[in-house]
Amino acid sequence: MENLQAEDGLPLLPLPGVTSLKRPNFESKSSHMGLAEASSEPDGVRIASDHPGSQISEPFFSFKNSSRYKGDKQSIRIIPSASEITLSTIASRLSVPEPWEHDTPDEHNADTVGNTARKFQRGPQCWKVLLSGLPQLLLTVTLCISILLVYYVYLRKGAINQADQALWNYLTLALYLILPMSLSSAFKGYARSYRWQLLSTRYLGLEEFDLVLGCESLIASTQLLWKGRVKGRLMPSRIQWYCAVSLLLNLGLQVAVSVLGVIASLTPSREGIDYSQYGSFSIADFNNPAFFPDNDTRSLSYYIRQMLPFPDEYPTYYFPNFYGNLIWPPWGYRDKDSSSRSIFCIPGDPGCKIYLSASGPEISSAYTNITIFSYHSISAVATCQKYNVTHYPVEDEPIWDPFSRQSYVLGNITFFNESSGQITTIPWNASPVLGQSIEPPTFMWAAHYDTSHPSSRSATVMMLHRVEDRVSLFDCHSEVLPLNQPTGVHGVDLYPVPAVYNIPDEVAQNFAGAIAGRFTVTPKEDPKVYCQYSPLFDDEELVGVTDEWPPEKVASVIRTFTLSALRSFDLLGPRITVAGIGPQQAQKLTINWDWAIGILVGIPVIQWLLLCLTAYISSAAIIKDTSYLATAHLLKPVTENLGSHGCIMSGHDIAHHLGNLPIIYGVRCLAHPSDEPIYHLDVIRQSEDHEANLDNGWKAGMDMPEGWYDGSGRQTMGTIFRQNVSTQLQGSTWEQPRNHITKKAKLE
Repeated sequence: MENLQAEDGLPLLPLPGVTSLKRPNFESKSSHMGLAEASSEPDGVRIASDHPGSQISEPFFSFKNSSRYKGDKQSIRIIPSASEITLSTIASRLSVPEPWEHDTPDEHNADTVGNTARKFQRGPQCWKVLLSGLPQLLLTVTLCISILLVYYVYLRKGAINQADQALWNYLTLALYLILPMSLSSAFKGYARSYRWQLLSTRYLGLEEFDLVLGCESLIASTQLLWKGRVKGRLMPSRIQWYCAVSLLLNLGLQVAVSVLGVIASLTPSREGIDYSQYGSFSIADFNNPAFFPDNDTRSLSYYIRQMLPFPDEYPTYYFPNFYGNLIWPPWGYRDKDSSSRSIFCIPGDPGCKIYLSASGPEISSAYTNITIFSYHSISAVATCQKYNVTHYPVEDEPIWDPFSRQSYVLGNITFFNESSGQITTIPWNASPVLGQSIEPPTFMWAAHYDTSHPSSRSATVMMLHRVEDRVSLFDCHSEVLPLNQPTGVHGVDLYPVPAVYNIPDEVAQNFAGAIAGRFTVTPKEDPKVYCQYSPLFDDEELVGVTDEWPPEKVASVIRTFTLSALRSFDLLGPRITVAGIGPQQAQKLTINWDWAIGILVGIPVIQWLLLCLTAYISSAAIIKDTSYLATAHLLKPVTENLGSHGCIMSGHDIAHHLGNLPIIYGVRCLAHPSDEPIYHLDVIRQSEDHEANLDNGWKAGMDMPEGWYDGSGRQTMGTIFRQNVSTQLQGSTWEQPRNHITKKAKLE
C-alpha cells in the first residue's frame, strides 16, 4: 500500500477494507482497485469497501484535495466526520500526558531514528510530572474544603439530634477515609517519578535495585532506610534521605487526618435539646398543690421572689419586647436561676404567659436533669381600679393567725369610688404596729376567692398602698386562663395525654391570688386571705420603688407574681412521669479552629510543595512507564541470564543466584550514521568498561542527556552483560541445578 502523507504533516489513516489508495484520477470515471467512482467535484472523493456487495451511503472520512503535489503524490487530508467525534476522542485530547509518554518521531526523522525511538526532553517531562499530580492535589483540596464545610454547618446547628449525629458520623467517616487514601495515592505517584533518579545516582545490588523500583510501597521504603546505605560511610545516602522524608510526611499527614477526629468531635450539650425521640419525661403535677411546708421565712414567697424577672428595677422595663420569644417559646435547656424566669407579654395586652417545662433524663456530667420549655403555655390576666382611702382602722384587739403566725386587727377601710361617686366601706384585717396604733404598711395585699362559681379560675386581689400621708386602695381582678394545648408541632403529636397537663380550677384560683395568699389555705377554708410580707421579703423588693402607682402597673405586678408562682411550682414542685416525645440531651460540635484550619490548609500546601519538588528532582532522569512490560524490557539483560530456568523464583532468590551484582540505571551512546546521537537506556554493570560502553561521557549521578533514545543495541548490550556475568556464575549455586539437569538427560 502506498504511503500517503499530507503536506502539513498529518498522517493519512488506513481505512479498513481499502487495499490500495492512490492519487485519484479526476479526469477518468473508472474506479481503480476497490475505489469507488471518483466524484466529479474537485473537492473530494468517495471511498467504498472492496468487499463484494458492500455499499457506503456516506463516507466515514472525507478526503480534501489540496491540489498540491509532492513529486508524483497528491497531498490529501483525512477529516473525521461528525459521527466519528466520540467522548473517548474528546477525552483523549483533553487528557494530560503521563510523564513517561515521550515525543515520537515525526515524518522528518522517522526514517532516521526509527519508529521505536522516543525523545527525552527535561522541561516537558518536568511539566508532565507537575500536571499529572494536579488532579490528586485538586481532590485533596476538595476534600479539605468539604471537611471545613461540614464543620461550619454543624457548628451553626448548635443542638445536634440523633439524626444529625448519624449523618455527621457518615460524612466524617467517608471524608476521613477518602482523604488518607488520596494522600497515599499521591505519594505513590511521587515515588514512581523520583525512583528513576535514585536508580541513576549510584550502583546498587540487584536486591537494593529491586527495592528502589518498588519504593512506592511503605514496606520497601522502610527496608531501604537500612539497605539503602553506603557501606563504610556514616552519613545517610540520598536514598535513605528520600525514603525517610517520604515516610515521615506520608505517615505524618495520615496522623494529622486522624487528629481531626479528636479536635472536632461531638460532645454532650448542656444547652441543646434533642426533642425527636419518643420516651418518658416528667412534668409538674398541678393536681397536687402542696409546695413546701409554711414557716416563718415563707418558703413559697422566697422561691417566687427568686423567679421574678425584675428583682431590683422598674417592672415596665421587663414586660415588653422579648424579641422573637413572643412567637416561639424558649427552646432548650434553661438554668433555674436565669433564663427560666422568662415571662412573655405583649404591650397593651393585659395578659402574659409562660411556657411549662418538661424534664428529661439527667444531663451528662451536670448533675441535673434536662429541662426544656414545651409548647404548653399558661396565661394570666389582671386588671385594676384605684380608689383613694379616707379611713383606716386604728383600734381593735389583735387576733392570732396560726397559719401565718402573725397577729391581725379586724377593722374597716373607707374609700371613695370615683366612677360611682359613692363612699364605700369594706372590712380589712391589719397587723398591729406599736401597741394599739395601727399604720398601714407601704404595701399590703388581700385576696378574695369567689366560691359561688365552681369553675371560676379567678381571684379578687386588693392592695393597700401608702405613700407618705396618702393611702390608695387597688381593687384588682386576677385570672389564670386554661392551658393552651397545642395538638402537635411539626406534624408530631408531642402530647399524647393532654389531661395531665391541665391545671384544675381550684389550683388556678390559688395561683391567681398567690401574691396575697398561701398555698396551705384553700378558698373553701377561708374565702378571704390576707398577706403582709415580713421585712426580709416585703413587697418593696418586688417592685423596687415607692411612688404613686397607676392601676396598670399594679396589674402588672399581680400578673407577673402569678406567673412567677406558676414558674416556681413548674420547676420546683412535685412532678409526674408521662410518655411522649420528651427532651433528650443533644450533642454539640466542639472544635479547635486553630488546629483544624492549620491541618486542613497545611495538607494541600505540603502536597503542592512535594509535587513541585518531585517534578524538579525527577527531571534529571528519564521516567519509564509503570507497566510490567516496560520494566521487564529494562531488566531483560539481567533476567535473560537465567535462561529458561527459575520461572517461579522470588526476586530475592534471583538476586542471590546472580550474585547480587551491582547495576545502575544509566545511558549508553550508540553509534549512528546521522549527526544526531541515539542514546540507549539500559541497566549497566559496575565492572563494565565505561570508556568503551559509555562514550557519551555519562557517569553515575549525572543528569541524563536530552535527545533520542532507542533500543537498537539491545542484543549487543545484553550479550556484553551476559559475558561479564558468566564468569561470576561459574561454580555458583545457580549452575548446580543446570548441571544436574544435564547429567540426568544424558543418563536417560
